Amino acid sequence: MNNKKAVFETTYRQLLSQMADLDLAARAERLGAKISGNELIVPFFEQSYRVSSKGVSDRSGHRVNLAVSVVICRYVLNCPAELPADGDWMTFRDFKDAGPLAGHFTTNTNRLIATSFLGKLKQLEAAGRALGGQYETDDPTYDLIMAFNAFPEVPLSLRFNDQDEDFPAQCALLFRKSAETYLDLEGLTIVGTFLAGNLIQFGRNIS
Repeated sequence: MNNKKAVFETTYRQLLSQMADLDLAARAERLGAKISGNELIVPFFEQSYRVSSKGVSDRSGHRVNLAVSVVICRYVLNCPAELPADGDWMTFRDFKDAGPLAGHFTTNTNRLIATSFLGKLKQLEAAGRALGGQYETDDPTYDLIMAFNAFPEVPLSLRFNDQDEDFPAQCALLFRKSAETYLDLEGLTIVGTFLAGNLIQFGRNIS
């Protein structure tokens, strides 16, 4: 077991222990989730996951990637008593204390998406749709804007400009300010990395 996996495993176990006494049913509506028996059904990028103090699994009951399990647990644990206002769109760097992680986020999300989809605008849009993304046209300064729901209460906006004569390809992932209510900075980083990785994976299968 490598060090990173061991850290995620330890964090996951700690989060599950914190969920032992939670009233999951009382949190369902505020999280945009549903209750099924003793489990909370939580959507993450349009896929449903089963959550309880025993663990996180997919709809078939199979164990889920550790990073995804951690971010889902944090979303459930951080459920606020009252829904916050959405707030403005923000880059990762705009969140308080994001500095130490900002470079990592840029490299593994924004820059990775930009370089992977250089000259592949249609593939990026198709890959985004495969992840539940919706095409938006509210800003003509971008070649492509897509809206995603990482979680029901954590929307994402992907904004992409392809390379032209003057500028390289650029991508920005934006969160609503309210995202910091539901996820810490590590959680937001996991969301961005998950989106980037899956866009690239879907994009490879699109001609």
